[in-house]
Amino acid sequence: MNEARKTPQAVKDEVLIRSYGKRIIKRYFNDPDGKKREFILWGGKVTPVIILPVTSDKKIIAIEVFRRAANKYLIEIPGGNPKKGEGIEVCGRRELLDETGYVADEIVNLGPVLWFDPASCFTPFVPLLALNCQKIQKQELEETEKTEIKPPLLIESTEWLKMIDRGEIRDSKTITITFLALHRLRKVVT
Repeated sequence: MNEARKTPQAVKDEVLIRSYGKRIIKRYFNDPDGKKREFILWGGKVTPVIILPVTSDKKIIAIEVFRRAANKYLIEIPGGNPKKGEGIEVCGRRELLDETGYVADEIVNLGPVLWFDPASCFTPFVPLLALNCQKIQKQELEETEKTEIKPPLLIESTEWLKMIDRGEIRDSKTITITFLALHRLRKVVT
């Protein structure tokens, strides 16, 4: 018979820095062994969506985004935070349109929320797949995104997988969502 596993209990959060919708906190825990521990964690208050967009002619729509922690442009898929009262699908459609200029015929939720980095980030994200995307307008980037996001790229699905394999796509959320979507995209990637 298995004994119930005892887990650490979070007892208090102390906000150290609050800026740009994110927080750095010190979280205090009581561990099962009776020790008190503290960890520095970070995250936002809302759960963003990350979208793998695929065109009707089976190409992946990607963007190059300047990521300050990496200090370089990385190839990623679009995403962002829902506005107050906005649902997951509506947010996904809005972010896809704003960051790429494309709309999707169908949005598929790829499952439960995933964690960016569960060791240090308390914010999860929602993985989405956007199917049969068609371009209807130019990008409409927010002011802060104009220097950070380049025009969208259209990449053949088989080349997309090769780019991941060669290490040209290094964003973990992009790679994770690609592989979550593979079983739904068999016709796209064969």
